[in-house]
Amino acid sequence: MRQLNATASIVVFLFALAYSVFGEWTGPFFSVGLVVLPLLAVIFFRFDFVHTFRLKRPALGQTAGGLVLSSGLFLLVFLASVLISVFFPDLPVSGKNTGANALDKNILRVVLLIVVMPALCEEFLFRGFILSGFVRTLTKRKSIVLCALLFALLHLEPLQIPFAFVVGLALSWVALETDSLLVPVLMHAFHNLALLLIVRGMASRDLAFSAIVDFSKPSMMILAGFFGLGVILVSFLFIRLGISLVVRTPRCSPATEISVK
Repeated sequence: MRQLNATASIVVFLFALAYSVFGEWTGPFFSVGLVVLPLLAVIFFRFDFVHTFRLKRPALGQTAGGLVLSSGLFLLVFLASVLISVFFPDLPVSGKNTGANALDKNILRVVLLIVVMPALCEEFLFRGFILSGFVRTLTKRKSIVLCALLFALLHLEPLQIPFAFVVGLALSWVALETDSLLVPVLMHAFHNLALLLIVRGMASRDLAFSAIVDFSKPSMMILAGFFGLGVILVSFLFIRLGISLVVRTPRCSPATEISVK
């Protein structure tokens, strides 16, 4: 059985990047193509399936830590998105996971296509195949940074890239700390779900981020400033608690690997 390496990770990423640029014809099932590529590579080159995709059951404490960490990061990313929208209202903000599809009346279909499938497929590609290839060739730190960078670049939206990079760092770090793909998948799905709920909630009230703060009222600006500082403080508390839970919780034994028939 062949050993996965960084070269294979880069090659699969380049195919994924080309698919992201030219794969709009796949419609709502776009995300499925992102998991097909690494699966084909594993089958064709006979890489170890279980270890490549980190199919292990994580400890409960590590799962909780990952979700707490994801909550803190989401608050920071959302706050930064609001600030950009407020101060630069003319900048275009778009993405495959938001927009008209998020407002579909069939909530089960929306959750499947916007929350579950992107989280599952993107994590199999990045925190599964690509990260596994990097850690067999590079140091842990370089693997985390490079995987996060490629994850950000795949989003193809200039305003999304820095946010995706930060989130990708956390997802890659958690994947290596827990040695399980399940925690990053849950973190990614939580992030998608939180964003979906906000988009649908604001759409139902016909609101925009730029309308959240009224610049004509200094008292509202001051209040918004204190609120923003509070969000930052809570975010860092969540991030610190999440990291602590992930690091201090012992990993499950190898016997708890998820069986693949």
